[in-house]
Amino acid sequence: MFRPHWATYRWNLKSLPTEAPRHLVKSTELRTANEDDAPTIWSAMERSFASEQAWGMQLLDRVRMLRKTVYDGLKEKKVRFLVIEHGRRIIAGSGLISEAESPVHLATGIWVMEEYRCRGLGKFLLHASLRQLSEEGLAEAIVVTRSNTAGAKYLYPKFDSVSGKVESFPELKELD
Repeated sequence: MFRPHWATYRWNLKSLPTEAPRHLVKSTELRTANEDDAPTIWSAMERSFASEQAWGMQLLDRVRMLRKTVYDGLKEKKVRFLVIEHGRRIIAGSGLISEAESPVHLATGIWVMEEYRCRGLGKFLLHASLRQLSEEGLAEAIVVTRSNTAGAKYLYPKFDSVSGKVESFPELKELD
């Protein structure tokens, strides 16, 4: 029987580089999203996850959790979203939970629309997300993902993360 493999990545935020990495997409803006952005964030995020084949059969369950994270998290102000806009289009994002005791701090992981990948936006957004969590007083940040995703292979190992295996994606009690 196939069993999904999950991985956790942890960053010591005190050792995070201060200078942000550059990316290759011109005319972008990094900003904090508001509740009105939820439908746009959800649409872009859903497309981004659907284009990642590594999610496979786990995608449906993950999508349900992500939708709740976007809509309820923004409405209840328990998840803050950093998004990158290209023009007026949201092309990348990250959902952040600032509670130190949360099992996950990058609640949605870093996601980038397929047509904008491999241009440094993921690394740029990961750094900005980790920097934001550090500025809010966290000493460590955690993300959980499937171990065979592009993020697990190429993005999350950046900035000296420590990886490990976990059995499943932890419940986000802050959203219950």
